[in-house]
Amino acid sequence: MHGYLPFGIAWYRKSFTPPASLSAAATMYIDFDGIQTKSQVWLNGEFLGSWDYGYTGSRYFLDKSVLKLGESNVLAVRVDCTEPDGWWYDGGGIYRNVRFTAVMSPGPHIAPWGLYVGGSKPTGEISWDAEGNPSADSELMPQIEVWNNGSASSDFSLALTVKDKSGATVVSTSGKGTLAGGAGVNWSPEKALAMPAAKLCKIVMLSRFACCPSH
Repeated sequence: MHGYLPFGIAWYRKSFTPPASLSAAATMYIDFDGIQTKSQVWLNGEFLGSWDYGYTGSRYFLDKSVLKLGESNVLAVRVDCTEPDGWWYDGGGIYRNVRFTAVMSPGPHIAPWGLYVGGSKPTGEISWDAEGNPSADSELMPQIEVWNNGSASSDFSLALTVKDKSGATVVSTSGKGTLAGGAGVNWSPEKALAMPAAKLCKIVMLSRFACCPSH
């Protein structure tokens, strides 16, 4: 019965003054890392949007006509957790960080959350050490999302390095390209990155759940 703890609706208000020097910024946004559960967000009385899931973050891009640079702004958040979405008590409200970000220099840059490291797979035979940890020759195909928030076409270059948990370099690559103003691209290397004897994730089954320790 969710521990017989209360569910309800709460309001948050935050006043902040962004510096007037941000007037040259091409892109500004606010990130909420976690709000439980249904949230609605306003800035200076203008509705920015809503998000109905408490376990993932949300982002709102700020129109310069709404954000007042060099003046006090009021960020208001309404959180409704009257309908619990789990069989446990999952609480309510803003429970993770909130960040305001301004990209000051117009031009190509890596998009927020723009690095994807999927496309990984073993390419060789899996072996196990004395502690039961698996490893195998493997490959990785990363993707990097690049935005050009300027108005003019511009070149960009990327350098990507994969390191192990000790900080030693496993593999590295680089690339370059050209982006039109306001455009974006998902960049990937021409071929997958080879990672010899990569340490793999060991799955341990615990009842209904699986945990994946970092190696």
